[in-house]
Amino acid sequence: MSSIYGTYKGWYLPGFESDESLEHKKIEQQMDETETSTSNEEACAFRYTGQTVNKAFVGKVTQLLVGNGIPNFLFGDMMFRFFGCETDVLSINLSIPDELMDEAARVLRQAGFYDGPVEPFEVEEAQCVQEFQTRQDQQPFLAWGCRYLDDHEYHRSFGAWWLPTHVFHLNQTPGKLGHVDLSLFTHSHYFWDLPAPTLAPDEDAQSSYVLSKDRRLPEPVCFGPGRHAVKMILPACLVEALILLAYRDIHVPSQITFSDWHDDLFVIFKMVSGWEWPEDDPTFDGYSQFTKADPHGWQFSLDGQRLRMRSKVTGLDPRWLRLAAFQPLFQKYFEDLFETVHLPRESYLRTPSPENTLSEEEQRKEFAEWDKLIENEEELAEWEKRIQ
Repeated sequence: MSSIYGTYKGWYLPGFESDESLEHKKIEQQMDETETSTSNEEACAFRYTGQTVNKAFVGKVTQLLVGNGIPNFLFGDMMFRFFGCETDVLSINLSIPDELMDEAARVLRQAGFYDGPVEPFEVEEAQCVQEFQTRQDQQPFLAWGCRYLDDHEYHRSFGAWWLPTHVFHLNQTPGKLGHVDLSLFTHSHYFWDLPAPTLAPDEDAQSSYVLSKDRRLPEPVCFGPGRHAVKMILPACLVEALILLAYRDIHVPSQITFSDWHDDLFVIFKMVSGWEWPEDDPTFDGYSQFTKADPHGWQFSLDGQRLRMRSKVTGLDPRWLRLAAFQPLFQKYFEDLFETVHLPRESYLRTPSPENTLSEEEQRKEFAEWDKLIENEEELAEWEKRIQ
């Protein structure tokens, strides 16, 4: 997995100044108190009528849930916007405590959010990869313009990905064929190592979450008369969660190759390393330059086709990902990983893995064969039976 971290060398560089860290804790406490004292009547008055998807809109949605006694935290595309990143927003992802998922869906449905069926529409063949995640072996080419449904069609029965428990479909994005999803995720399914979000101030939670008014953010912000702040997962905690997911779904069972976990880690560390995807680079080879510094990397776990679409995500401050920002267990994990990278392969592998001895040309051929395989459902099903 060390290839995911690529050329990032900032682990031991200084993080945020101590006075910034102390100040942000004071602000978090003040904002947590504000959240619990905000008028329920004011928070519950919000209704969805097709408002523009931006930070203020997310503030309204999260305040609606908090006002109804449903704590939550933001992660994913929209979270990175609060951290100053330039990225397309395909979904607003909220993690919800397990026992409150049904109530959260009820509150949002009552506020005018739509969670009914969505009809697919025809798209050009070139759009299948460039704009939508659709299978290219089916004609006419259909897409839903929806992260959840297009992902479901793309992944089918293989791969590990962000699968929401409940999805609301927002209005069509102006100037685009698709729309943004409001996705609710069951907390314990993806963030079992984190304390569940609460409405009251919590010292443990302060080391896992950050509020949108935190002074370390490029543009601290809060919303409405109650000065509501959006609660988000800390980038280091998101990285820890992705590593745990990768080991749970990929490295332990050894039956899945592609996943959102490796792809998301790649995007995060690509941002903080400053690496840029070459303009003229073929879809499946772009990340090979990113991982050249690591001769032990298992590159097959990255989905170059999807990563090419996300390569323009930029702007995350590297200070969020200093080694000191991680839990002690993960600090030890990273340090051991760095040490292993500099050892010859024969010193820690009993038998060299065949896939790591392939030349670049052989790797390209293998990727092409895999691409052909996933387009044929019968062959893919037969392959999955063989590895079980």
